[in-house]
Amino acid sequence: MKQKKIYTKRLPFCKNRSVGGLKKESNHIFELSGDYVYLACSDGCENPYDDDLINHKIDYYLDSSTYMPYRNDSYLSYFNKNFIPNFDRLFDSKFYQKYGIPDDYTILKIYDAKTLNFFLSVDNHEEIHIFSSDFDISFLTTYLDDYYLNIEKYRSTKTYEYVLQKYKDYIATKKFIFYDTYGDDEDNKYLLISDDEDKVTLR
Repeated sequence: MKQKKIYTKRLPFCKNRSVGGLKKESNHIFELSGDYVYLACSDGCENPYDDDLINHKIDYYLDSSTYMPYRNDSYLSYFNKNFIPNFDRLFDSKFYQKYGIPDDYTILKIYDAKTLNFFLSVDNHEEIHIFSSDFDISFLTTYLDDYYLNIEKYRSTKTYEYVLQKYKDYIATKKFIFYDTYGDDEDNKYLLISDDEDKVTLR
């Protein structure tokens, strides 16, 4: 049996630039994924993406009296006045408790493109990875444990490099990952990881 090839490439969209301005990208990602996507969100602290943080984002970024966009491509009107993001919180990593690593993350299940747009466009330099709906929650809740358990061994390896090396065969059976490569030399673009280079292309 021929082994499936994994394609990786940078895609020209970046988060934290325009509130509500990622409509095209969010819609396209949902078209590719199906009914939902998974987000792995990390802000480098304990209890990331708790209710207080999300409520703060709603109150601050979606209120024109408190948030002054620094670019002219923000679309606060894209979110209705009483916008409530449509998601479930599935898992918190507890890395700090387990390994003393201040890089805890939360797995969210996102049910519509507007909610995805919200999380991508009101971040504050957090890392947000997007996984298609065909990923298993058991994978998403464990895939970084070995990385942080053996951090001395992997310290020179970026997490996306680790994921590509260790889980290549598994990823080849899934639709896509948009991996946030914040911290490397192209941190304003997502790294697409997929077995279908033509289909998973932002239009």
